[in-house]
Amino acid sequence: MSIVSVYLFLAVVVPFIVFLYVSFLPFLQIPSVSALSSLTLKNYRLLVTYSEVGSALKNTIIMVAVTATVTTFLSFFISMVVIRSRFRGRRLLDQLAFLPHAIPGIVTGLAFVWVFIKLDFVLPVYGTIWAMVIGFTTSFIAYGTRAMNAALLQIHKELEEAAHVSGLVAWRTTRRILFPLMLPTFAGVWIWVVLHAVRVAGMPLMLYEGSKNQVLAVLIWNMWDEGYIPAVAAIGTLLMISLLFLTLLIRATVFRSHRIEIGMR
Repeated sequence: MSIVSVYLFLAVVVPFIVFLYVSFLPFLQIPSVSALSSLTLKNYRLLVTYSEVGSALKNTIIMVAVTATVTTFLSFFISMVVIRSRFRGRRLLDQLAFLPHAIPGIVTGLAFVWVFIKLDFVLPVYGTIWAMVIGFTTSFIAYGTRAMNAALLQIHKELEEAAHVSGLVAWRTTRRILFPLMLPTFAGVWIWVVLHAVRVAGMPLMLYEGSKNQVLAVLIWNMWDEGYIPAVAAIGTLLMISLLFLTLLIRATVFRSHRIEIGMR
């Protein structure tokens, strides 16, 4: 337990404290009495007045929400085919879904750049947040299907067979039996995708074009490159706090409703 506590302290608490400290500095400096006397809120005020922050935040929310939702449900349907169906190509489908895990994000991003450029007349998404959605969904399917496969294997097929004998059609069986039992897995995959889509910068840097299509990861990279390090720390601090509360809220809501649902049944 002590080893885990030390790891969490070094991996989570210390970086957050550093972010928090730097976010109140007018410029980067080591901790000292003079540094503490110069603490200011100007970096947070800059985020309010800097127009690109609002645009990047809006793009990020749309991008991560769509990516997480599409990845979760697409992973579920792929796993349903792999685990529950007798489709002859289900093993190949499972391997294809896992294949993106072996490809680095920058390489995947470069591949999508060529695809979107060549197919721009059919799929004009290059440079937009929708290009990032497609790229991230393809990459995260590997993780989503692993979680869904494991969850479906724990739900015995006799439950669905009993529902079928009782007269329930397939979609009602999925809605009334599989969906409530799979809800914690849906929430876990959704949260996992959100957390990773927000922090990954490699693929968005390859796929975005123009300031209006920036997401937070790209904005942080550009601000760091331009020397706005305390402002980057302010964004990082707010981002860590926001994602922590989002994770706790979703887990508390979903797992509580899941326990109530199972208890009622």
